[in-house]
Amino acid sequence: MVYVRRDTKKAPSKGTGKARGKGKTYLSIAHNVREETETGSRTKPVVLVNLGPEEAISGEMAASFARAFDRYAAKRLGQNPPAQKIEALAAETRAASPAFRILASKDLGMRLLASVPWRMLGIEDALKAYEKKHSRLEFPLERVVFAMVLNRLVDPKSKLACNDWIAERAFMPEAKGWQVQHLYRALDILHDEWEKLEELLASHLDALLTDEARRRLLVDTTSLYFEAQMTDREIELLNEKWDDFETDGTLRAPRRPRPEQWNETEFRMRGHNKDGHPECPQVKVALVCAPGGFVLQHRVFAGNKSDSTITKELVGMLAKPDDDRTLVWVSDAGMVGPDQIKLIDDANWTRLTAEPLRKSAKAQALFKALSGSFRKDPEREYMSYKVVDVPAAESPSGKAERWVFTRNERERERQLETIERHLDEVAESLSRKPKANQAHAKAVCAVASHVSHKKYIKPSDKVIGAYVFDQAAIAWERRIAGVRCYRTTQLDLDGPAIMRAYTELQDVEAMNKTLKHPLRLRPCYHRVDRRIRAHVMLTILAANCALYLEQKTGLTIEKLRAMAANVHAHEVEQGSKRYWQRGEVDSEYEQALEALGIKLPPVVWSEAWIEPASKLKKVKRRAS
Repeated sequence: MVYVRRDTKKAPSKGTGKARGKGKTYLSIAHNVREETETGSRTKPVVLVNLGPEEAISGEMAASFARAFDRYAAKRLGQNPPAQKIEALAAETRAASPAFRILASKDLGMRLLASVPWRMLGIEDALKAYEKKHSRLEFPLERVVFAMVLNRLVDPKSKLACNDWIAERAFMPEAKGWQVQHLYRALDILHDEWEKLEELLASHLDALLTDEARRRLLVDTTSLYFEAQMTDREIELLNEKWDDFETDGTLRAPRRPRPEQWNETEFRMRGHNKDGHPECPQVKVALVCAPGGFVLQHRVFAGNKSDSTITKELVGMLAKPDDDRTLVWVSDAGMVGPDQIKLIDDANWTRLTAEPLRKSAKAQALFKALSGSFRKDPEREYMSYKVVDVPAAESPSGKAERWVFTRNERERERQLETIERHLDEVAESLSRKPKANQAHAKAVCAVASHVSHKKYIKPSDKVIGAYVFDQAAIAWERRIAGVRCYRTTQLDLDGPAIMRAYTELQDVEAMNKTLKHPLRLRPCYHRVDRRIRAHVMLTILAANCALYLEQKTGLTIEKLRAMAANVHAHEVEQGSKRYWQRGEVDSEYEQALEALGIKLPPVVWSEAWIEPASKLKKVKRRAS
């Protein structure tokens, strides 16, 4: 019976007990043969093939060997081969393949997938163009950045751990001689040259979009928090205290040690954190996306900067509309106010934004004046809408606008149930009897200060210090349940088109989730602002690649990551020959490659890596 033999050889070392060196286990394929001796018969193991160290052989590789040997043995020897034939087969195998060893097993699957968006999104061309202009670079910038992006797609790690991953696990034969300093140098180049690189990348992304999608800019922000205790402002103050202490010896030394480095400007600051970590310093990342989710441009701002302030800087940063393309700004209500709307209008853009119905006097006046029933959305039966055209003379912005009020019946039902539950809770609190010498019970104070309940009550006109239900406010809350308001200067769009255009902001939300979860944008451990910005840039490159893969294959990045984890390249040594051999690939992975327009690499190839044959072609600009 053929079996896998494990031989453990102890490494020579001095000492005894725990001080002795640990052994290393080697695997081989063997078969036991009984032979006659002068003292009787004994079982002798016959080694068929030496497989090398056990740690270099993955489970998938071992299963592949077993299946291959079973097929070969069944074909050559039949079902029950005698011992003489086993001996002959062993001798033949050893003669044909002397010293067959598995030297390494590397991750290949995601590299094959990621090579497609890397090329099609223009990242490869943009970085190689920089390399040509800077021929004195000591390392291949494009390959180093590709390796770091690949790591975020496979198993995001710190840059130091990424360097170890490239050397030990990733199939990157071209990485010989790379050091971790090359990764950090690549990050610095990304930071210094990003505006030029981003312009080149945007031109490639532009070719993947239709004319209508090309002119619509979806804008949103997210936060990136740090595993740190102090903000940049607190670090600067601590450093000043140390300076004062060293100047004046009578002062008490600060309790915290002097900071090693800090940013010249306040960058990592506390603000409204969208990740549920208000105690941590953060920065804000503003994304400008195309419909579908591809990030066209981005910027990183201080963590305490408001969204409305960020909008003012983005309007000046983004490309100005040209004669044949009027840009459309799409964002939620938190990004814009009267000042921001004026800036957008002065830039000759059109805009589509949400309007807060509870805070906007104009929106409330228009909604109260509505008459008749809402019209049904032809695509979604639970959605209905009402359109109001506001002339320039009556518009808050001084420009003609179209306002759309939408009602989501599903959301309306949920909100009405919430309102009734809140009213029951408020009624229970108002029924509490106050203690002696008190105008109302303590529970009433809690309702009057509650963020959700206080809108349902008002001070009583009859009893000083008492509260009663505000029936007008309750009726208003019931009326606007499930209602949202949008306003736009794009007057050629009807109600359903305006709703669809605004819901494209969900693509930006999906991109934020990809950045934060599978690609692990946060938490961030960098301290210097340029490295923080470069970390964001690198993750956004990976996110665009992930989105391209998802759109082409119809599979999520998590599913693609799991499939690719089973595809390996094995470095094999056979006598004086050394080559790479691809492991077996399942049909689902092959279908993903086919969807991307590439073929599998050959089963065996030399040390010189050649990207797999592909049918990729540059994409021509799409029309609407």
